[in-house]
Amino acid sequence: MLADENFNRSNSIDILLGADVFFEVLRHDTKTRPGNYPFLQDTDLGWIVSGKTPLAAPEEVPRKHFFIRNNYNLDQQLQRFWEIEELPNKTWTVEEILCEEHFKKRTARIDTGRNIVRLPRREGQGRLGESYEQVHQLERRFQEHPDLHQAYSEFMQEYEELGHMNQINEDASSAEERYYLPHHTVFKSSSSTTRNRVVFYGSCRSSNGLSLNDTLLLGPAVQRDLYSIVLLFRTYQTAFTPDIAKMYRQVRILQDDRSLQRILCRRSAAESFQDI
Repeated sequence: MLADENFNRSNSIDILLGADVFFEVLRHDTKTRPGNYPFLQDTDLGWIVSGKTPLAAPEEVPRKHFFIRNNYNLDQQLQRFWEIEELPNKTWTVEEILCEEHFKKRTARIDTGRNIVRLPRREGQGRLGESYEQVHQLERRFQEHPDLHQAYSEFMQEYEELGHMNQINEDASSAEERYYLPHHTVFKSSSSTTRNRVVFYGSCRSSNGLSLNDTLLLGPAVQRDLYSIVLLFRTYQTAFTPDIAKMYRQVRILQDDRSLQRILCRRSAAESFQDI
């Protein structure tokens, strides 16, 4: 029995076997005959056929020979080869270049080993408007889903205990530019690690139409493109996918920019809002 009984009809490929597997499925039995005929090899998957096939009427088939000559030397051919094989490089925009320069000049490492950064604000964008009154919509959902409210409260309590946010005690009439981030909670019961996750929305527009994201430079993509990542899986037999716990919270924001990442929260409707 052939490994593919319908070899003469095109179909989709079920699986590709690499060289590390190919020789393990070969058996000792082979079949062939003198002349330009195929070679049959027995495998664990069935018989496979490879080799030459004789022409039906070789004397009637005209043969033509073509010769191609070029004047490229070896160095030019190798250079051309690598140009063809090289993945295309994306050209950065002016904004991406500015964001990269901002990161190099204004990123430092503190004594704890963490990086501290400053938000890459656009020049001439203007001040943000008021956003305090746009962040009270989350409690309406909590009134309908008490379990979700409980999970949210535990998450925010852990957030504060870890020192990833702190309560602000200052005059609300301060002239300092500030922005309140609307946020909502996402609960995923099937997750084995983080069932409850809070998402902060920096694209919500303030009273003058500007959002926090509108005032920030958009930097270049720092990760590899998906094609290159997939190719890496063909390089090694084992792949590891690490997950850094609370990764984005490991980077600290400069004190001058923290007023642009404020939130309002409270554990129950009986408490007053905490400015964090």
